Amino acid sequence: MSELANKLGRAVPRHLAYIFTVYLWGVLFFLGYRLLFLYAGRQQLGGAPFWVIIKALGMGLRFDTVVSGFLLAVPLVLMSLAAGFKHESKAFHAAIAAFLWLVYSLAFFGCGADIPYFLHYYSRLTVAALQWTDTPGFMAKMVLQDRSYYPYIAFFLASSILWGLVLKWTYGKILASRRFVSPGNLWLHLFRTIGLSLLAALLLVLGIRGRTAHKSPIRIGTAFFSTHAFPNQLGLNPVYTFFYSALEAGKNKGRQINLMDQSEALARAKIYLKAGKDKRYDSPLARAVEPQGRAVPANVVLIIMEGLAAERMARYGSRENLTPFLDSLALNSLCFDNIYTAGIHTFNGVYGTLFGMPALMKQHPMHGAVSMQPFGGLGQTLLAFDYTTAFFCTHDAQFDNMSGFLSNNGFQHIISQADYPASRVLSTLGVADDFMFDYSLPLLKEWHQNSKPFLAVYLTSSNHGPEVIPQGIPFVPRSKGLSKQIIEYSDWALEKFVGMCRKEPWFQNTIFVFIADHGGSIEPIYDLPLSLNHTPLLIYGPGIIKAPKIYQSLGGQIDVGPTVLGLLNLPYLNTTLGVDLINEARPFAYFCADDKIGVVDRENYLVIRENGPASLYHYRQRDPADHSGDQAGLCDSMRVYAYSMMQTAQWLIANKKTGHQLLYCCSLFDNRRLLLYNQLVNR
Repeated sequence: MSELANKLGRAVPRHLAYIFTVYLWGVLFFLGYRLLFLYAGRQQLGGAPFWVIIKALGMGLRFDTVVSGFLLAVPLVLMSLAAGFKHESKAFHAAIAAFLWLVYSLAFFGCGADIPYFLHYYSRLTVAALQWTDTPGFMAKMVLQDRSYYPYIAFFLASSILWGLVLKWTYGKILASRRFVSPGNLWLHLFRTIGLSLLAALLLVLGIRGRTAHKSPIRIGTAFFSTHAFPNQLGLNPVYTFFYSALEAGKNKGRQINLMDQSEALARAKIYLKAGKDKRYDSPLARAVEPQGRAVPANVVLIIMEGLAAERMARYGSRENLTPFLDSLALNSLCFDNIYTAGIHTFNGVYGTLFGMPALMKQHPMHGAVSMQPFGGLGQTLLAFDYTTAFFCTHDAQFDNMSGFLSNNGFQHIISQADYPASRVLSTLGVADDFMFDYSLPLLKEWHQNSKPFLAVYLTSSNHGPEVIPQGIPFVPRSKGLSKQIIEYSDWALEKFVGMCRKEPWFQNTIFVFIADHGGSIEPIYDLPLSLNHTPLLIYGPGIIKAPKIYQSLGGQIDVGPTVLGLLNLPYLNTTLGVDLINEARPFAYFCADDKIGVVDRENYLVIRENGPASLYHYRQRDPADHSGDQAGLCDSMRVYAYSMMQTAQWLIANKKTGHQLLYCCSLFDNRRLLLYNQLVNR
């Protein structure tokens, strides 16, 4: 590197030699982060051949050059002008070096943060990572209390210090020397210096474009060159993906999704959901459910399990025996094998499960103006039937605006970290799962004694970093490694809770529902791993559900509400996009992951990318090949189904037709509903 710097110093103006040397060092540092990324995700290579890895690393050089071009643009312009007019100084060079240290260090921070982000979401860093900037303290504690982040923090700090030393060395070797001898004539010097600088600027622009083709610069989709998901993402630079997504978000800020024509979407959604026939209701999706037979006003205990992908269970292929309780429960429940979460974030899981609405790309449904309008779903419906409604979580309920959103939509009691003893708080995620369950039991007893049924919703969190297993409990892990032990603990806490409930007089009159908020990246084959959204759904009620049964029908979190209400046999007005999985069917299940949409049937998996082509996979065979070319008709059917549902959901929100005030927009139906309910209960 020293010899190269000397040669450059003699052949070209020293500021250009300096910029080029900084570029070379920069891509070398980016390569270091890429190799760390490769090492961290080595188990996700999925048998990719060596040449694919090499090509991905070569692709990475292109994206690193794009990022480097942006970082070096301002220094190149300023240094070229200063060199041309001979106004260089030590202070000026020091300011340039400080700027380069700052912007590159920020880029390295993004590269370091990208690795744990990717391991969790199987996506390179995007602006979606900023969705929790309204609670910076919460997020900072979550990171600092999670030891799995420490190696990446240490790598970032070391690289930032080393980068400062590199800039100091480069300054001494190039800028501090005066090997480049310019002509004595000022105008000749200016012409030569500016001319070479313009040539360097053209090369910089070419590097920023990433391609010589004039129609389009480099895109995220450029990196997708093989059928191997992990190598396809290996070539991306997270700084590029972050700012690209930020620009896209800026363009669409405040805008609604626009996937297809709105009128067509509504028309198709009404057909898919068999809605719109009854003209009494304001919402085009309102479906009056008026069951026959006796109502079952049972208690409902709904547990939304943090990050528990179906693939963690032995039932769905795991050989690690991490969830013995859930696996045994599946044999004694209504077990739905093909259920998918609405999105990949906890707020998607809470929103989708409780309110029957799908995720809409990067939108946060419980923030902003949307959070102020009412939504239908389990809380509002059961509250109308005089249920006591409560939501329990281990941590601060203000996170993701859960407290305000749920309180506005049918939940009377929000129990969170503020209610628990401070001594039992283990981390930024609050108390342990089993303590939350223990704390809730006296409240459930009290509500039962009021002769009213209750809806108790729990959001667990132990299976999320920072992972902490509480001390002084009879739990004994079998696995090695905290990441597996914490799953065992979560399963143990569920078993302990259900065991305590069995001793209660209200147990036989209770329906227990178990579902994940989202899954996790487990042995991924595709760039949107199915394990991120594939969730167990178990409905257990030994005093109500007479015989266990396995359902292979497709469904999602958004179907939990109508399915539970169907088991309760209650009359209500369904204004959600959910269906009763026991009595209705879907041709496809659909879900989102910020910048991707997934659609599945029993054999095929369509991945629709916001920044790339769509692909169709035969996921049952774990086939990485794209079959979209020879199954175009199926791709179109799957895409139109998902687009119709999502676009209709957007219309319902935009037109404020999501709320349960629709129950009362027709007094005839409301009176009929109450009369029917009384008749059903008294039969």
